[in-house]
Amino acid sequence: MNKKVAVVGAGNMGGALIASLVQSGLLAADSVTAVDIAEPILSLHRKALGVGTAASLDEGLDDQDLIILGLKPQ
Repeated sequence: MNKKVAVVGAGNMGGALIASLVQSGLLAADSVTAVDIAEPILSLHRKALGVGTAASLDEGLDDQDLIILGLKPQ
């Protein structure tokens, strides 16, 4: 699958989705972008999985084929 995917909310739920997509080989790490406001979470995913990261929606959702919401309802 050669799609660019952004996961908005990279905490517990979004982080599990990101890890599963990359570790299963379904998506290459360079095709996944984690979007979150918490830099420590982004740093963790960047270092552990090699995915792209963004701290804002404007930055992270540009040119994506699929956007996954990994947020709890408020």
